Amino acid sequence: MKARVAVSWSGGKDSALVLDRLLRDARHDVVALVTTIDASSQRISAHDVRLDLVERQAFSIGLPLVEVPLPAHPSTEAYLAQTARMLQPLIEDGVRLIAFGDIFLENFRRWREDAFSGMNLSPLFPLWGEQSPRLAEEFLSRRFGAVLCCVNGAYLDRGFLGRLYDRRLLEQLPPAVDPCGENGEFHTFAFDGPIFREPVRYAVGTTSYRPTMRSSPVAGHWFRDLFPVETRPSACPLCDGDNNCGVAAGRPTCWCYTERIPSN
Repeated sequence: MKARVAVSWSGGKDSALVLDRLLRDARHDVVALVTTIDASSQRISAHDVRLDLVERQAFSIGLPLVEVPLPAHPSTEAYLAQTARMLQPLIEDGVRLIAFGDIFLENFRRWREDAFSGMNLSPLFPLWGEQSPRLAEEFLSRRFGAVLCCVNGAYLDRGFLGRLYDRRLLEQLPPAVDPCGENGEFHTFAFDGPIFREPVRYAVGTTSYRPTMRSSPVAGHWFRDLFPVETRPSACPLCDGDNNCGVAAGRPTCWCYTERIPSN
């Protein structure tokens, strides 16, 4: 019998790679994606991606999305209580595993193991202990598409925002930056790949900076707003003229994936 598993879903490349592996693993039955959101902003925690974009990811993947709404900067107790409440229906439905995209940070792994043991869930780490360059290559070889939506100012400048996660970007990362951003150097939004029935179309909006709390050892972060676009493949979202759609022409990406389009 397959083990029923939920996937912790940030909407980024590591979550996508975890899901891709589990969907191809005959031992597991993925039944849901689980994401935490800031209840006031309706954005995904850490990545700051709009919830409606993540909902479109889940729709394209074909899995239900379990949303865990949280206040800004929740306490550990509040996080655990709300997460347990929202995951209870999955647990009652026989889910006993929840998968995470952690690669090598021991403190995160230990925290998740301790936190979820009280919920009758066992954390699963499909990427654990693997080399980041090899994981990055697997992601690209599987023909995923992702874009950088957040960078830590201590590691990268704002010029990396909105760029596609591709081999050219990997070549240009500073030596101290992990290719998968495992130390929090950057976060991504996955919009295309083998887990999606169709690409999640988005446009690139404005840039913002958010300093961290005074007690945090992490520098401030730059964010690039991404928002969904409603387009006809043949129509430009700016002028309604010929769109020259790359996807419709059979290419893996399109100009609109990185073009900056006003949100109003």
